[in-house]
Amino acid sequence: MKTLYMLILVLGIQASFKHYWPIIGIDLGTKNSCVGIFRNGNVEIIPNEEGKRKTPSVVAFTDKGLIIGKEANNQAIINPSRTLYNIKRLMGRKFADPSVQNDRKFMPYEIVELDDKPQIMVQNIKGFSSKMFAPEEISAMVLMKMKEISETYLKREVENAVITVPAYFNNAQRQATKDAGAIAGLNVVRILNEPTAAAIAYGFSKRKLKENLVIFDLGGGTYDVSIVSIDDGDIQVIATSGITNFGGEDFDQRLIGYLIKVIYKKINQDISGDKRAIQKLKKEVVKAKIALSVFYETKLDIQDLVDGFHFQETLKRSKFEDLNADLFNKLAQPFILSLKDSKLTEEEISEIILIGGSTRIPKVRQIIEGLFSKININSEINPEEAVCQGAAIQGAIISGESKEIEQLRSFDVTPFSLEFIKIIEKGSIPQVKSERYLFEEKLDVISVYESNGNFVKGYNELGSFCLDKSIFSAKEEKIQHESIFSGGFFGGIISPLIFFNLGTPLTSGSPECPKIEFFFQVGDDGILYASANCKKSEKVIFFDMKHPGLSEEEIRRMQQFKMERVDKKIEDTNSIYQFIQKIYDLIKYPPENQFSDL
Repeated sequence: MKTLYMLILVLGIQASFKHYWPIIGIDLGTKNSCVGIFRNGNVEIIPNEEGKRKTPSVVAFTDKGLIIGKEANNQAIINPSRTLYNIKRLMGRKFADPSVQNDRKFMPYEIVELDDKPQIMVQNIKGFSSKMFAPEEISAMVLMKMKEISETYLKREVENAVITVPAYFNNAQRQATKDAGAIAGLNVVRILNEPTAAAIAYGFSKRKLKENLVIFDLGGGTYDVSIVSIDDGDIQVIATSGITNFGGEDFDQRLIGYLIKVIYKKINQDISGDKRAIQKLKKEVVKAKIALSVFYETKLDIQDLVDGFHFQETLKRSKFEDLNADLFNKLAQPFILSLKDSKLTEEEISEIILIGGSTRIPKVRQIIEGLFSKININSEINPEEAVCQGAAIQGAIISGESKEIEQLRSFDVTPFSLEFIKIIEKGSIPQVKSERYLFEEKLDVISVYESNGNFVKGYNELGSFCLDKSIFSAKEEKIQHESIFSGGFFGGIISPLIFFNLGTPLTSGSPECPKIEFFFQVGDDGILYASANCKKSEKVIFFDMKHPGLSEEEIRRMQQFKMERVDKKIEDTNSIYQFIQKIYDLIKYPPENQFSDL
C-alpha cells in the first residue's frame, strides 16, 4: 500500500508541473552556464546583459559587494583569493576526496573542512572579516544570475527550472545541485543528465528516425560517454560511463604546472605560491589552449607577471598534447565500457554527438576518430549549447507548454554497479525486489550506500536510518527485515545499494524478531528517496532516511544571506538583444498573429 502511495505521490507531483510555465532550462557548467526557454515551437538561448549566450560560472566578493559572471571573471587577477570558480568540482564531495585535495593546490581561494565537507573561506568581504560558504551557496549565486537573466528576457517572474548534471554525478552531487537551486529561489522540477539533454536536443528535430548515437560530453570539469537510442520520439539511454572530475580544467592545470617550471628556469623564482601571478598565468593559459585548437603554435605574453618580469613563451600544439598525454589516454576507457554495456557493435552506431567546449581540442577529436573510424561525427549540434537546449525542451515537456513535443520521452539507466549485495546491476532499470538478512546485534543505524564496482574503495553513503531502540526487547538480539525496492523509470537513475555491516542472508524467518520494511523510490531527478517501518506487537514505527545533503534549516539560512550586487544591471542593456532575437524568430518561424507582440 505504501509503495502505491509513493508512486501516486511522484506521479501527482509530475502532473502538477503542467501549470508551471515557464520552466527554464539551465546548463550549470564548471566554466560557463547557459539558460534557455522553449516557446513558439523553438528553443531560445537567452542572452545575458552583454548579449552573450554563455555566462562564466564565476562569483567574486569585493570591498563594495558581490559580482557574478563575466565581470567577476575579469577582475580575478587583482582579486584572486575572493574570486570563486570551478565550484562544480566541489559539489557533493568529501573534503578528503583526492580530486578536492588536488584542486586545492591550484585554486587561489581557500578551501577548508567542515563536517568532512569542503567549504570556501573568503576573507574581508563587505560586512564580514571572513565568511565560510558551502559550494552549494556559490553555485546558487550563479543560478540566481541565470534566473535574473531569464526574468528580464521573459519580463515575468521565473520560479521553475530544469538543471543539468553530468550523467556520472552520484546521489550526493545531484542533491547538492538541487539544494543550490533551492537556495537560489528555484523550484528544481528535474535534475537532467547532460548527455540525455543533448540527445533530447538532437532528437527534437529527428523524432521520426530510428538510430543509435554516442554522446561524448567533455566539458570544463566532467566527462561522460553515453550510448543513446532514438526511436520515433523515444530517447533511451542504453549505457553510460565517465569520470566526474575530469575536463578542460585538468588540461589547464597541467599546462600551468609546466609553465611554473619554465618561469623558475628563467628567473630562478617559484611563483606557485603567488596567487596573483597564478591568476595571470591561468588567464593566458586558457587563451593559449583555445588558440591551439585552431593554430599549431601560439605565444604567451604576460606583462609584469611577477616583480616586473615580462614573461614570453611560444607554445606548440605538440607540446600541449605531450603534457596531457596521460589525460588524453583516459578518454578511451569510458568509450569502451559504455559500448560494451550497450551490447551494440560499432556498425550499429549512426553518429557521434560532441558536447562540451573541450571537444573542440584537435587531439580529443583525433582520439574519437581513432576509436570509431567508421562513425560520422555530427557537426550540426552546437557543443556548447546542446545541453541547455535539451534542458529547455525537457522543461516544456514537463509543463505541457507545447503539444508538438508531448510525445518526446527520455529514459535513463543506472550508471553504477552494485556489488557485495547485488541488488541492481549497472545499466538496469530499478525494480521491486526483496532481500532478507539476519543481524547478530542490535543496531542503532542502518546505512544505505551506492557503489561503483569496488565496494571497499568505491562506496558512497546515500543516507541512513536511525532506529528507535523501543523496537528491541531485552531478550531480542536479532533483527529480521525485508528490503523492498520500489522502482519507477523516470530518468537519471542512481543505483541504491543497501549494505548492512553485520548482515548475513536468511534461509528461514524468525517470527519472534521485529520485521523492518524498507521502501525506496528513485525519483526522476535521479535522487534516492527512502523510508522504512517496523511492525511489532501491532505497533508501527516509521523512519525516514536522513540524507547527507543540506537540511531545510541550512537552506533557509543560506537563502537569507544578502549582499549588495555591484555587477551591471541586466535590464539596462538586454532589451536590444531581445528585440533582435524576436525579429530573428519572426523571420525563421513566422506564426500568423505574432506581429502584434512587437
